[in-house]
Amino acid sequence: MIDYERICDRHGRVVKFGPFAGYAGVVDTLHALGISLLARGYATPFLHISTAKKYRSLENARADLLALGDTIRSKGLPEEICPLTFVVTGMGSVSTSAQQMLHNLPCIYVDPSQLKSVWERETVDRKNVYVAVVGSQHMVKPKEPGKSFDSREYYRDPTRFVPTFHENIAPYTRVLINGMYWEPRFPRLLSTTQAKELHREGRLPLMALGDITCDPEGSIEFFTHSTTIGNPLFCYDMEAMESRELADVDHIKDPIVVLGVDHLPAEFPCEASQYFGDPLHPLVKAIAHSNGELPFEEQNDLPEVVKCGVMTCHGKLTPSFEYINELRKQRESTAMKQGDVSILVLGAGMMAGAVVEQLLKDDHVHIVLADMDLKKAQRTLEDFVADEYLGQGRSFGTHSRVQAIMLDIADEQELGVLVQHCDLVISLLPAPMHPMVAPQCLKHSKSMLTTSYIGPQMEEYSAAAEAKGLVFMNELGLDPGLDIMSSLSAIRKIRQAGGEVESYESYCGVLPGVEFSDNPIGYKFSWNPAGVLSAATRPSRWRYNGKEADLPGKYLYNASHPIRKFAGLNLFGVPNGDYSKYEKMFGLEKAHTLIRGTLRYGGFAQFVRACNALGLLESTPTNAKEWAQLFDNKKLVDQLTDGLVLQRKGLETLQASSEGLRMFLNDCSIGVPVPTPVAEAEAAVVQLRELGLGGAHVADGSNRLGVLCDHLQGRLRYAAAEQDFVLLHQQLKCHYPSSNRRTLFTSQLIMRGQSATKSSTAITVGTPIAVAAKLLLRGEIKATGVCRPMDENV
Repeated sequence: MIDYERICDRHGRVVKFGPFAGYAGVVDTLHALGISLLARGYATPFLHISTAKKYRSLENARADLLALGDTIRSKGLPEEICPLTFVVTGMGSVSTSAQQMLHNLPCIYVDPSQLKSVWERETVDRKNVYVAVVGSQHMVKPKEPGKSFDSREYYRDPTRFVPTFHENIAPYTRVLINGMYWEPRFPRLLSTTQAKELHREGRLPLMALGDITCDPEGSIEFFTHSTTIGNPLFCYDMEAMESRELADVDHIKDPIVVLGVDHLPAEFPCEASQYFGDPLHPLVKAIAHSNGELPFEEQNDLPEVVKCGVMTCHGKLTPSFEYINELRKQRESTAMKQGDVSILVLGAGMMAGAVVEQLLKDDHVHIVLADMDLKKAQRTLEDFVADEYLGQGRSFGTHSRVQAIMLDIADEQELGVLVQHCDLVISLLPAPMHPMVAPQCLKHSKSMLTTSYIGPQMEEYSAAAEAKGLVFMNELGLDPGLDIMSSLSAIRKIRQAGGEVESYESYCGVLPGVEFSDNPIGYKFSWNPAGVLSAATRPSRWRYNGKEADLPGKYLYNASHPIRKFAGLNLFGVPNGDYSKYEKMFGLEKAHTLIRGTLRYGGFAQFVRACNALGLLESTPTNAKEWAQLFDNKKLVDQLTDGLVLQRKGLETLQASSEGLRMFLNDCSIGVPVPTPVAEAEAAVVQLRELGLGGAHVADGSNRLGVLCDHLQGRLRYAAAEQDFVLLHQQLKCHYPSSNRRTLFTSQLIMRGQSATKSSTAITVGTPIAVAAKLLLRGEIKATGVCRPMDENV
């Protein structure tokens, strides 16, 4: 393994992306400045600057900057934003290349110590921009009074210095381009507390931040996260002290627009690749022809510039990189001081692997994965967990960090032993089984996390858990979980900007990738089939245009309606769950519409209605060994037709007594052809036949739903290379009384799975509960009792 950053000669690095991070960073920062100024009410020529990725070449970008410079020289900038001061940090190649791009503008360089006097001039210069390059000597001063700055002493022991950037530089900086190297042992350039205090005093004029070095929560503490080339900017609201989407820029007073792309050279792909490849190309042949079988010390045919960059050879670190072993030892020692923790994960279903994978990223976490099917638990670990973590022992004292064991959840004694010896329980079992685990958690004073909705039985344990200071947190998945957390975040942003939510709709679905939806119902199982089909018969309640609507579970998919937002996907939605659980939580008592829904491809709703008509979604016990014992194959069309007619009549009766349901269904059915019951029955029979329902034999199962689930799981599973995808779409209609303006706020999560095992479902369900586990073990969750991740103390 070769570290290209360490391919060096006596002049320094040979292979590098050179100045392109600085070039792209300045272009994107000027684009950000234009947006920030527009949000303040100033339409400036900076709006003519695009992001770097949109230019065909670096020269095209430079041409636009030169045109911008000409406009500033001839027409000037608004007096209110002048003097327009740029502060560039660092003395390396990033800083130098950033300055080269700024040279396209009418620049006047000033020493950082002169910034204050520039601001205090009586005559405002509207036709130039001012640039100050800041080094470490301008950022700190020695603690010892009267002592002069010594850079060698500073880098040797920064604890002897105190920060001064917030006092001497930040109050006079409108645009900050950060191109300096930083480590946690050094004082921050600007902490959040310092920035907040300057903002409170009206002394923080910062409008745009280009953090080219991209150190989240690093030298600029309120630079909270890196961004992507596709979505390079976000806003920071200094009043609320939080990061917000760029779309919110108009709703923030004095927004700071932030650039944080961590691979900026890729925005000029042709030139950056050429710059990188030209010096590397002559070395490739020598590397390819070198004798890698020799001991590293004897590989004299390897060019010296390359040899100093070789990290590993024959499975071990080379002498120049042996320090990494010491870093590992220090990290492991720190983890042991923190104290190892054991987490019991119950259930090795489709979500378990992603949970375990996330948890093992913390070195001090040990996991026991327990399931009735030991082989399934072992397969889960093999799919998700690196070999170095695997072990086969049953005890918690083995050297492995994760073990698979067999457990019958009904065995209270065995379950109790496992709970007693762990620090935290994560239950990925079906929701009805959580109340079997909760008593053992109470008995042994262990907190518990689940991804399921809070049911009545779990709610009963809240007082006892709260009395013991335990956390029984639920709804830590995708839906429920991320969907609700995303909603709360959006609603909070709208209200902070003075808005009111008039209508809320949230639809979420886990679907096969379009190319893998190759079956008559357009669905495959990436989680428990019984959970999917049980949810298809769950009663639903929502509010539509000020009217409530209730729908019993057996009619749920009669309310299926097209989702026209994504016309190319042939998506349909159905209301999901009871809105009243979230009405108060969201504070949407006055909203005229409140709907949470599920997304499916066309064909799924017809299949559910057919299964309902045949009684296949009921939990009625059965010993059937043939489909003929469950329905009459010869009269299947007639039987389905009769059932569908009854469904439609029942729905008509419900509509007659519910104005909200009637309005909703009428509006949703506009332009949607409705087949006759016979035509739908015939189409449903084709679906059932293609899925193998009606053949000679049925799968095993103790009840009708179980029989159907076992059969479908075998036929509707993802092949190894097939992928699912998650689609979460939320739209909120907002009203801003101060301006009487109405807007539509939308939020989306779209994620494609990596494979059948590492599905988007597993990742989006597994990650939130794993993150919650880490927060809980660090003591950062203050809530107790049965709760959700939306409660105030979470």
